[in-house]
Amino acid sequence: YAVVTTTSGEQYRTATQWVRLTDAAPPFMVSIAAPPVTLTWPAVIGRSYDILGAASLTDAFQIQATVVASNTLGSWTETNAVTPPRFYRLQVTP
Repeated sequence: YAVVTTTSGEQYRTATQWVRLTDAAPPFMVSIAAPPVTLTWPAVIGRSYDILGAASLTDAFQIQATVVASNTLGSWTETNAVTPPRFYRLQVTP
């Protein structure tokens, strides 16, 4: 709720509004195929997804690309033919 107070001391309180906060995106399955490396996943149209990659699991994952889903199946294909990462992660962009 909000309370508004005038300079003369009068107050008005709005009705209480309850909000439930939950995770923005539940976990989802990602499929991988090769060659070339192609990731696919169930997507929400218009939602943005970051594709992260690393050469090993001890390296920090770096953003390889960001994809905005245009249909209910998201897809991304690796274009780095020289030294592509060997490990991938996918996350919803906030």
